[in-house]
Amino acid sequence: MRPVGELTHIPLATGVFLHLHRVPLYKTVRIDICIGEQLRQGRNSHLALISRLLERGTRNLPDLQSLNRFIDELYGAHYYAAVDKLGEYQFIHLCLELIDEKYLANADKGVFSRGLFFLREILLAPAGDGRQFKPDYLSQEKYFLARQIFDSFNDKTEYAQQRCIEEMCRGESIALSAFGDPAYFDAVDAGQLLDFHRGLLESNRIDVFVSGDFDPEYMQATFEGFINWERREPDSVVQPRIKPFLGPAREIFEFQELQQAQMVLGYRTSILYGMEDYPALVLLNLVLGGDGQSRLFKQLREEEGLCYYAASHVEALSGLLFVVAAIE
Repeated sequence: MRPVGELTHIPLATGVFLHLHRVPLYKTVRIDICIGEQLRQGRNSHLALISRLLERGTRNLPDLQSLNRFIDELYGAHYYAAVDKLGEYQFIHLCLELIDEKYLANADKGVFSRGLFFLREILLAPAGDGRQFKPDYLSQEKYFLARQIFDSFNDKTEYAQQRCIEEMCRGESIALSAFGDPAYFDAVDAGQLLDFHRGLLESNRIDVFVSGDFDPEYMQATFEGFINWERREPDSVVQPRIKPFLGPAREIFEFQELQQAQMVLGYRTSILYGMEDYPALVLLNLVLGGDGQSRLFKQLREEEGLCYYAASHVEALSGLLFVVAAIE
């Protein structure tokens, strides 16, 4: 199957890359901005908190009421900020989806340029006084993020998966959580965090993805003017690397009062995304436990009734293969 649309990669500035996906199927244009780095203890908490604060508005839109009103005026655009994890990398992810202006009357043109100005303001002038993020917003987001981390204990599927990674990859970046560690939150103040954010904009790799039906030359020229702040040479990106098999297989048991136990098996395949054998690994995962017709699901769930569900998945950038099952 051939991919839909045309994908073009364009370097915009030092460590900044524009990825244009021109596809005529949609009536919206979507912009994704990813600011990433390798997961590191302490810094992962900073990135997680910043991602939440970038959803709280800008200096000109300092509260959720004004922010939501502005987004609604862009014909019901959709905006969010989040923190993502991919292998041993962590990203602040901004997303804005706007209606394609070709479907608007001439008097309503300018939605895209207003949306782009908004994203730039989110990055360069987030809610605060210019010297720090709003301290009350930071206090609230520390509380909400810590509660989200603690609440994940109740999602036993997610909890078991994270615990398997922590034990299997102890001492490696991938074992760290993209949501950070609440033990580090108290030491973070609003001024320090804004300085940290500005440092990310100056020196971390930034990837901008645009998807929709647009003129690539116009889009390239538009974003060349979007990233015009001073940039430094980013730190060299640590490429995904194969980790050796570290010692014999281990079994870790945690006992809790549950009606349904979670089992996670982790394997190091030594195959990373982009390697010659990676397509074969993807096919293996599909046959093993990748969908409802897989061997694990058909044999263990449907034929023998040994578990509520059984599945497998691959972590592409670390070469890890996981098998998960829920057992009554």
